[in-house]
Amino acid sequence: ETFPRLAATKMRAEHTRLPSDTAEEDPEMIAPAAATSTVPMKVIGVGSETPLVWSTDGVWLCFTSGDHAIFMCQRDPQEGFKIDGVLMGHTSIVRHMEFHPSDRNLLVSSAQDGLRFWNLMTKQQVMMLNHQVDHEYHDNVVDVMAFIYSGRVLLTGSRDSNIKIWNVERNPTQPVFWDTLYAHKAPVLCLSFCARTRQLASAGRDSVIKVWDASGLDTSFEGKTKEDSSLKVTLTANLEGHRGDVSCLVWGSKGTTLLSGGKDNVIIIWEVVTGTPVRKVLGHHGDVRKIFLLNEERMMLSGANDATVKLWELGPIAPATSVDTGAITLADILGGPMAGDDEQHIAAPPQMTLGVVENVDKVVATLTAHETDLLRFSVNPRFPLMATCSSYNCLRIWGIDDLAKPQLVHEFVGHEMAVTRVKLCHGSQRLLSCSQDFHLSLFHLASFRRIARMDCKGSALSLALTPDEKYCFVGGNDYPIKGFCLVPDTSSTFKQVVEMPGHCGQVLSLAISNDGKILASAAQDFSLKLWQLAASYGSSDNVAEVGPCSGVEPHNGHCICLAFSSHPGGGLLASGG
Repeated sequence: ETFPRLAATKMRAEHTRLPSDTAEEDPEMIAPAAATSTVPMKVIGVGSETPLVWSTDGVWLCFTSGDHAIFMCQRDPQEGFKIDGVLMGHTSIVRHMEFHPSDRNLLVSSAQDGLRFWNLMTKQQVMMLNHQVDHEYHDNVVDVMAFIYSGRVLLTGSRDSNIKIWNVERNPTQPVFWDTLYAHKAPVLCLSFCARTRQLASAGRDSVIKVWDASGLDTSFEGKTKEDSSLKVTLTANLEGHRGDVSCLVWGSKGTTLLSGGKDNVIIIWEVVTGTPVRKVLGHHGDVRKIFLLNEERMMLSGANDATVKLWELGPIAPATSVDTGAITLADILGGPMAGDDEQHIAAPPQMTLGVVENVDKVVATLTAHETDLLRFSVNPRFPLMATCSSYNCLRIWGIDDLAKPQLVHEFVGHEMAVTRVKLCHGSQRLLSCSQDFHLSLFHLASFRRIARMDCKGSALSLALTPDEKYCFVGGNDYPIKGFCLVPDTSSTFKQVVEMPGHCGQVLSLAISNDGKILASAAQDFSLKLWQLAASYGSSDNVAEVGPCSGVEPHNGHCICLAFSSHPGGGLLASGG
């Protein structure tokens, strides 16, 4: 209805049969055979709001792409890290993901369309939970989840301000609604459970941290709690001190101390028994996104929206001991037992002693993880690895054998705005893509690694590659066409070597003749122009400038698509507009 001419054209295309000499050439007969799967072989790109989660055995790392697919990533001896599977199903941004603590192949993800339960072995969805399945489900999207009591109970916190309790003891993929906590006055953003003291902490956008006695949520008490609902969860404390959203919570090793990070750039250490703040930890200049405690509350990793991850030596909560000035390794830290199966806490082995300067929280090291911001970060629970991601479609994996000196070991990146053109090259081992984010990128398909990123100085809308794949040309909204060198191991590799001014409108389409000698361009200025291409271009230090050899205005409007004849001796060019 909006585009009647386009709709009519589509109808004519669907009802018009091209003449065919044989039945095998009939497009209507071969189309069903071609559409064998809706799951792509490869997906390149990282979502701007991707959650991060490691499996409990540290083998899998899951994150999401811009089209809401979930990537299953694991370490590879040759490629660093590789994508082993793609989980397709969500139709909106994935807000949170959580692995079952005792089943590394069970992943739960949340989005506006509900919770999805995935089997990573089969790479299939096994269950979906939303209002259509259970009327007790949340009235808004779930932003946080937590398995407690070794995976027998699932907690979900939502933007409807409530926490739902689900019994998953009998079947983790068949949650049974148990109860609702009308917990907060604003969306719930974080949950943390202390297995040692059976306390639950929750917080969100109302700035209040609530501490609950969750002893009654142990499934062994299910019969008693059905008879007396007051036995389930009891509110024991309200902790107020943040000025803004509370975005992360973590319990100390003994369950008497709670740390919180918020949108006010502050980390607060709480004494839970008295409900009072011990002190504030200052140093970040952005929202504190995540906190990990190490060595019985003596060391801490914190990530914030100021794009940094900081390693802290915390001031005395317990009596101070001698200072160890040697390198702090994750291998040392992982030598001790975990404090609880539901805590983000790593205990120190007995032989390791860490002291602190009295009444001072000292920053031992600061890692600038990204150029702009830090949206998520997560520490592998078994191996010396840490993952960080930014809101600019970039995920980085760091080696942290020495926590004070993280080393970048792998990177997954994508474009930051709409991808406008793609081309496979180098035997389909690499992918060229241009985008409205002003960049042309070259990716290695096997590892998803970005080999090069070239600046187009404007939205890149059209792309052409020479037959020998030595040069590529990009056109866009800044009018001049730009040529880039793809020849390896030269001073000009992945740099601009030629510029072609001539159009006075956005360049919407490019095409190169079969012999690689002619470049055709079409633009919003109604014109079609031809350019003579050289066999090679000089150093990128001296960008050549070339004008068109001819031009016409074949259309009474924008010229938006071009194609050269594929016949070896053909000299035909088609245009559409």
